[in-house]
Amino acid sequence: MRHKRIAVSLLVLALLALSVSQLNAGGMVTLEGLMTALNNLTQRHDALEESHAALEERVAELEEFREEFLSMASAHGSSVGFPMSPPQCEQPEGFILPGQKVVGEESESLPGHIDLVSVSSSLEGETLTVTFELAELPAELTFDRSGVQKDVLEYSWSASVVIGEEDDHYSYELEATHFVFTTDASRDKVISITEVAGQLQANVWESDAEGYSSMAISDASLEFSPTDNTLTLSGRIPGITGNSRLYFGAYDFLLGYDAISCHP
Repeated sequence: MRHKRIAVSLLVLALLALSVSQLNAGGMVTLEGLMTALNNLTQRHDALEESHAALEERVAELEEFREEFLSMASAHGSSVGFPMSPPQCEQPEGFILPGQKVVGEESESLPGHIDLVSVSSSLEGETLTVTFELAELPAELTFDRSGVQKDVLEYSWSASVVIGEEDDHYSYELEATHFVFTTDASRDKVISITEVAGQLQANVWESDAEGYSSMAISDASLEFSPTDNTLTLSGRIPGITGNSRLYFGAYDFLLGYDAISCHP
């Protein structure tokens, strides 16, 4: 039915267009002229249909990319330009608070440097200290790997903080990160685990009121302990209290991510 209506509409348009053209020229409307006009309009219609189909396909691709992007970014808690709502726990007592230790789920697929065995924290005034116990810290880590594009986050270990009980987005991030800023000539740098801290940037990030973006407001301290397989971050979180909620994540652009959002 839809195609019949389109055909009738094209025929009417062709007739009107040809009539106007012929009348302006002082001539007569002929069947040959009508068919030529109709053929031209049909070709234009087909081209528009193809353009519309290509546009729909592109929109679907962009939507798929957006979903993957949000899923990945939500896991490591970094600012991505979208408001990220913190995960909700099934019970109020499931929320992780400063001073508590939480145990992660055992993974068979993640590499040891992003496999969270447990995370513990302490709060002194507004200074939050978080210790990530990892499954295994390797002897070396490779930075600026060939498979990671320039200006992309390569590694991250983060503690996301929701200050108020009614807040619906992350207020602050205490995070150790590494972005790839180098050229191809200096790729694939193998760094001893004892020197990895020098390759990372440790900061406290503050989100805007809507949670759409964030900016670094201060440096944080960072310490690796290969013996204990731990990474410890410490920084000042303005306004944090013993009732603020914490969410933890570890991220590797090429190899995946792990997150702990609630007590088991």
